[in-house]
Amino acid sequence: MKKGAWILFVIVMAACVPVALGYGSLVGSFNAPSTYPNGVGWANWSGACLWVNCNGNNYRYRVVPSTGSIYSSFSNPATGAMGAGAANIGGTGYVFVASYNASHIYRIGMGSGSTYSSYAAPGTYAYGVDYCSTGGNYVYYTAHSSNMLYFMDAYTGSVVRSHALSFSPNDVAWDPRGNLWIVDGNYLVRQTTTTGSLVNSFSTSAYGYPSGCAADGTYVYVGINSPLHRVLIFETSGVGIAPASLGRVKAAYR
Repeated sequence: MKKGAWILFVIVMAACVPVALGYGSLVGSFNAPSTYPNGVGWANWSGACLWVNCNGNNYRYRVVPSTGSIYSSFSNPATGAMGAGAANIGGTGYVFVASYNASHIYRIGMGSGSTYSSYAAPGTYAYGVDYCSTGGNYVYYTAHSSNMLYFMDAYTGSVVRSHALSFSPNDVAWDPRGNLWIVDGNYLVRQTTTTGSLVNSFSTSAYGYPSGCAADGTYVYVGINSPLHRVLIFETSGVGIAPASLGRVKAAYR
């Protein structure tokens, strides 16, 4: 192999080798489709996608997880819509949206934008909601002002169990590894057990207030309100492929 070709081969291979990024490392970001991305949800429906619920204009958007490019958008069924838990249930895509103004949770079709059902949200100040497929069809839901975490039937809203938290939760996410992720007003992204007990955490204080949260088992996608109005992508598994822009992304938010 010629020297020039060998150098090119080494550079290409080095770019593809997994590197230890560290828990909570920022690996990417994109602008939210509108202001106040208070809910973020991940699902594998017609390909992996994120739902970003923007309180600024009361619209939710289905976007490409890595770039934020918009697939589709719909208006929310009520004002004050916050969380955006996404799910593929038997091949049908749904988005679960919580509204603090209406104190309800809505089950909405991903493709049509139609509301299939809704039910009263327990606690005070309905905020985060995400679907959990373990052992049936359930949602995790957070009541911000009540400092509560609920595990509920996804279709009826019946409370299976509830857990008092020591902090005021914003959005919540369930990942395929069985972890819960909860963002809060202390600028923390908390990895917790299914009862809300802390496992690990990292801070977003260098970037802004964390309001939305989604997780796919490798990355956590955090909606940041003031001052960025962006979705930030954080490494959670400890090993990954560092994007070429990693250094620039970190520098931009210091």
